[in-house]
Amino acid sequence: MASRASEKPVTGRTLFEIGSVSKTFTATLASYAQACGRLKLSDRVSQHLSALRGSCCGEVSLLDLGTRTAGGLPLQVPEDLTSEDQLIRYFQGWKPTCAAGTYRTYANPSIGLLGRIAARSLDEDFVRVMESTLFPALGLRDTFLNRRFETNP
Repeated sequence: MASRASEKPVTGRTLFEIGSVSKTFTATLASYAQACGRLKLSDRVSQHLSALRGSCCGEVSLLDLGTRTAGGLPLQVPEDLTSEDQLIRYFQGWKPTCAAGTYRTYANPSIGLLGRIAARSLDEDFVRVMESTLFPALGLRDTFLNRRFETNP
């Protein structure tokens, strides 16, 4: 049902939020980038984001980002971060609460950083590479990330 309250059925035009399924797609994108020879999951973050060289986050492996074992990243980045520069400064100052690879925490910043690195390794924007490369390769013709859905009357 598209709506339990009105008992409206699901149709071919029903939208579903991608939600946490996006983590699986992000990991698939990173695996694709590795298969293309553009990165290795054993690479350190700083090999792909020079701004994080010398930081604790820069020493984390891409595999640790993807498996949520980066060392205790939080569930979300702080809400007051509103720019790319602020996000980079946040990652530059982040201090792990445990050794990378030893403890799993459900952390959206972890998989988000992996997605950014994977897309950049392919010389693409994350949304663009997901919508133009990954989703079509998976047969997902009506899947998108940041697009308004317009209904036809």
